[in-house]
Amino acid sequence: MCGIAGLVADGRRDDLARAIAAMTAAQIHRGPDDGGTVVLSAGRTARVVALGNRRLAIIDRSPAGRQPMANGDASLWITFNGEIYNFAALRAELVAAGYPFRSRTDTEVILHGYAAWGIEGTLKRLRGMFAFALWDVRARRLLIARDRLGEKPIYYALAGGQLVFASEMRAVVAAGLIPCTPSAAALYAYLALGSVPAPLAIADPVRTLEAGCYLAFHDGALSRYRYWAPRPAEGVAGLGTVETVARLRALLEEAVRIRLVGDLPIGLFLSGGIDSAAVLALMRRAGAGRIRAHTISFADADYDEAPEARIAARACGAELLEHRVGAADLAAELPKIIAALDQPSSDGVNTYFIAKYTRAAGLVVALSGLGGDELFGGYSTFWRVPAMLRAAGAPRANRALRGICGPILRLAGDSSRAARIGDFIARRPSAASAYLALRGLLREAEIERLLEPALLADARRHFDPLDYLERIAGGPDPEKSAASGSGAGGGNAVAALELGAYLHNQLLRDTDVMSMAQGLEVRCPLIDHELVEFVLGIAPGLKFGGRPKRLLRDALGGAIPPELGRRRKRGFIFPFDRWLRGAAREAIGDLLAGGADGGMLRRAGVMALWDGFNRGRVHWSRVWAIAALQLWLAEFKRGTAAGAATRGAIDPRASAAGR
Repeated sequence: MCGIAGLVADGRRDDLARAIAAMTAAQIHRGPDDGGTVVLSAGRTARVVALGNRRLAIIDRSPAGRQPMANGDASLWITFNGEIYNFAALRAELVAAGYPFRSRTDTEVILHGYAAWGIEGTLKRLRGMFAFALWDVRARRLLIARDRLGEKPIYYALAGGQLVFASEMRAVVAAGLIPCTPSAAALYAYLALGSVPAPLAIADPVRTLEAGCYLAFHDGALSRYRYWAPRPAEGVAGLGTVETVARLRALLEEAVRIRLVGDLPIGLFLSGGIDSAAVLALMRRAGAGRIRAHTISFADADYDEAPEARIAARACGAELLEHRVGAADLAAELPKIIAALDQPSSDGVNTYFIAKYTRAAGLVVALSGLGGDELFGGYSTFWRVPAMLRAAGAPRANRALRGICGPILRLAGDSSRAARIGDFIARRPSAASAYLALRGLLREAEIERLLEPALLADARRHFDPLDYLERIAGGPDPEKSAASGSGAGGGNAVAALELGAYLHNQLLRDTDVMSMAQGLEVRCPLIDHELVEFVLGIAPGLKFGGRPKRLLRDALGGAIPPELGRRRKRGFIFPFDRWLRGAAREAIGDLLAGGADGGMLRRAGVMALWDGFNRGRVHWSRVWAIAALQLWLAEFKRGTAAGAATRGAIDPRASAAGR
């Protein structure tokens, strides 16, 4: 696991060497074990290519694994972040074909794989999480790729024919080559959805490379290609229950087993839910030795999942380490939490703390149950979205009734569930519009009070939340996206939305930055791409309905303690509501009133949300999202000032003369 960085730009070599050094320094937390940079000529042009890497050494921790890495004749260079779980098999294939290896790393497998199979041939063979950049000296072409589900991030900015990229947006800014300013469209998208959706990034002109895609940069032109999309595996829907469960069990076992590779001990994030308990059981089944599982506990019993985590740990003979977190811990760590965020997020605090304690216990790698809810129907959206579509049929059949229902419900209160249902009724019916009503952060009326009209109008020209979600769900047609509203069929559209929006843009992004802030690698076996393709192909009637995650439980054959299936699903949620009404109330109120966002938000709108929260009409997540955004914008302002200082150190006239 690493932090990667690079650029293709005009300028003096020493200036661009300073820029790449600043980029890698901005990501030192991602790779505290080693670092390196290389500055190369871009062939017959006056351009310079620079690559950088910060290394968290897990496989082949020797100097042979140092990056950026070149092949034998230095015709190919790579900087790589991630883990390729099938690298040993690919390496054996390449050795048999005559490719010489100087290390035991998966990095070198990608390098020789490209020479043997080309970019798409290599990407389709890789099984794992990754983001890498590969410079082909002979072709004078830079390739930048991201894994299928988007576990590892990559950001890039293109201006004036110059390209800058990195694992974190802050490193793109730190290069100082391309001025960056907050994006109106991304700000609007964050307020609507709770995270910044790819391909947007919160700073223009930075963009996020989407999952399953790669970029090719040649002679100043940038092209994007998609090599994978989440589609059902063929022939799965017709399988019977017994064969489906057997094949699912085998894929689950393999997904966990291959993620136990490495030269360091591997731990586990263990909550009180079924997903992490399933991963724990599969780790034990795969022959893992000493398993150290970590869980967060709270004094508030309504939020505390430690009792259930103890049950799961005892069932598998794992060592459980419990870490108590309270409001005082949040206050003490808040500056570090915001600094860790690479883009604003309404979530991520939970991952910050569990990663912090896991790393402090001496572990560098941990497994997580992330993805189980999205694949196996663990969220309430899997039954609420189809229910809303069925209920919407009657008022939509009568235009006059539709005109009455929506406005009446929207009068119920800014953030109330009834008001959100009113918004849904007023929109076109689809799985996406129902999902937006349930999952959206703020309603349009609330956003209008937060953003200046000109800024909001500009943002809406570039981003529409409903259009975005409908593209993920497969279109606006309710007959196609939710199978006429049936609970089982509608689950497939919801799964696409949960995987493509919530998991991709929020959970995986938060997991990456919060764990890497601690120098910890997190692996997520439940989103292994072969497992995902298989589960997407299973007939909906087998996946959804009945017992919670019944298919996952059946595949584990009783390995999950039955007590875990009987409790009410809570999710990995901190007691923010009670903290914000208690110990943290004064601090958050002062923050919201202080305008730390630098004028990006209208103060009256912010305080209206705070007042609504105190009156019990606004959910705590809306208030916390605004507070996190304000703090993030203040942090971003400091980062752009540092980037501007770097840019000022590169005198364009001197650079031109140097060429």
